[in-house]
Parts: sequence; C-alpha cells; structure tokens
Amino acid sequence: MLSLFSDRPRNPWGDQEPAPKKENAPHSGDNVFDIDETIDQIRKKFKDSLGSGNGGGSNNDGTPKKLFSLIGIAVVGFWLSTGFYFVQEGDEAVVLRFGQMVRMGQPGLNFHLPTPIEQHIVKSVSAQNTIDGSINTKTSNDDESLILTGDENVVHTNFTVFWNIKDLPDYLFTARAPDTTIRIATESVLREIIGQMNARDALTKKREEIGAQTKDSVQKLMDQYKLGVNIINVQLQRVAPPSEVVASFSDLQASLTDAERAQAEAQGYRNDILPRARGQAVQIRQDAEAYRNAKIAEAEGEANRFKQVLASYDKNKAVAQKRMYLDTMQRTLSKTNVMVFDGKAAQSVLPYLPVGDLSKTKKQGGE
Repeated sequence: MLSLFSDRPRNPWGDQEPAPKKENAPHSGDNVFDIDETIDQIRKKFKDSLGSGNGGGSNNDGTPKKLFSLIGIAVVGFWLSTGFYFVQEGDEAVVLRFGQMVRMGQPGLNFHLPTPIEQHIVKSVSAQNTIDGSINTKTSNDDESLILTGDENVVHTNFTVFWNIKDLPDYLFTARAPDTTIRIATESVLREIIGQMNARDALTKKREEIGAQTKDSVQKLMDQYKLGVNIINVQLQRVAPPSEVVASFSDLQASLTDAERAQAEAQGYRNDILPRARGQAVQIRQDAEAYRNAKIAEAEGEANRFKQVLASYDKNKAVAQKRMYLDTMQRTLSKTNVMVFDGKAAQSVLPYLPVGDLSKTKKQGGE
C-alpha cells in the first residue's frame, strides 16, 4: 500500500519531488490519506453507476438499466405515435409508403406505419379556394399581355376563380403547382372567348356570359388533364378598355345607359297601357254583345206582339182596330200636354198660343 509520505523516490502522480514536511504535519502512523483506496472506491462507484459492478453493494441496484429501458420504450412509443393521424369532416387523406400512394385515409382516427416508412397528407376538399388573376394592358410592350377582341380592340381584365378539390390523389400527384395551372388555363380560355366577340359586348352586356363560358371551358380542361379540381365559378371583377380610350368609352357607356333607361321606360309604358287597352276592348265587346242581345230580344218581342195582334185581328177585326187605335192614341198622347174641357165650359175659355214655349222648342230643335 502506497502512502502519501512513502519513502519511494516517485509517487503515483508522476515524477515529482516529495512534498516538504511541515512542522505541524502528522507522523506517518497518524491518519494517513490512502490514495489507492480512494481510487479504488471511485472506480467502484463509477462501475456501479454504469451497472457493470460485480459486487453486491447497496449502490448496485439496477436503476440505470431501468432508466435506459424506460428511455428506449419512450423513444419507440414516440416513433410509433407518428403513425397516428386524424381526418376531420370535409377533409381527405392519402397515405404514402416511401413516397408512393398506397391508400386513402378514412374520416376519424387512422394509423399507418411510422415515419419514415409511411407518411400521410391531409387536405380539405370542402373548402372554397380562390385565385385572383389579371391580364394587364396598361402601357405594356408585351403582346402576350393583351386580349384581342373580335373587332381588333384590346381590353384589360381582372378575374377571380373559385374552386375546390374534387379528387385528392389527382390534385396531389398530377401537377406540381395546381394554382398556377388553374390561373394560366383561365387566362388562356378568356383570351379565346373574348377574342370571338366585339369589345362593346365584352365591356357591357356579355360579362356574365363570358364568366359562365370560361367556367365550363376551364372545367373541361381540368377534367381532361385529370387535375382533380372542381371549378365553382369564374367572376370577371373588371373589364376595361386601355387608358388611352377610357374617356371615349365613358361617353359610349353613358349613351348606352341612357338608351337602356329609355328602353326601360318604354317597356314600362307598354306594360301599363296594353293591359288597360285590352281591358277596355273586352269591356266594349261585352257591352256591344249585351246591346245586341237586348235589341234582338226587343225585336223578337215586338214581332211576337205583332203576331198576337194579327191573330186577334183575324178573329175580330172591329175589336182589333179599336184596340190598335187606343194603343196608338196612348203612345201619342202620353208624350204631349193635353187639357180636356167640358163642351160648355170650353166656350168661356180664351185659347192662346204659347209663343214662348214654341220658341224654346224651336231653339232646342235647331240645336
């Protein structure tokens, strides 16, 4: 056993001179610090901490092994947890194995082999996406930036495409940039459609028609190339002439607005007057029909009356003549002012002509 105050020329720490003795240093037989024993204890503790000791001490209880086991289990559990994923309503998922699609994920909680063996991609197929695009004609020297109309004019167009995912695998693996593809396809279709009509129609009354035709044509392209996209709508946000002719176009637009207002007023007047005229015509026809029926009934009544009188006349002519005379006198005298006097009393009455009444009657007759 080596001692700190050994008589050997070298100590375990290397080639060094022995430490000088101090006056109060203890003697070699009193409380000597044993380095070999200390190193041996440190080595034993280190081995125990690593779990490799061969002794049966109290510090060698296998705790590090348990700790390493728990760490390993936690790592494996975390790795396995990378295989769990959740698909919400309105979403769809695809599972890739080493980059190749193997299946579709179902709504709810799903599991696949942990990363990096299998991976998943989740996308919303119910969300409405938008793409804004514009074809600018303002002072551009690039002919590709112009839309040429059928009457050799140019227009500036801003549009918005509303779309969603229809087939997730096609959307993910057919095109690298579906948004860019949709925008370029929409621009191409707009050029074709606007190029078949004149600028006035494109700028005014056919804007909605252009949007509907563009939607249908872009959808056909998306289906043809299997991009897995559903085009919901294409709206033209702005269709305007080049800046050089804006003033002239504004005047034209004002004239068209006035023309449309005049047409609307004329249509309103037509819608008001025609029903009333038709109603009056129906009323006149009904009145004429009623007058006709009344006259026919009256004539038939007179004819029947004449036939009855004729039959009575044939049976007794004297009575019939008397009756006809009385009827005639009744009709005639009922329309005149008649005064009847007794024969004797009539001699004392001075007859006179009502000149005033006669003149009034003459004037009324002249009118």
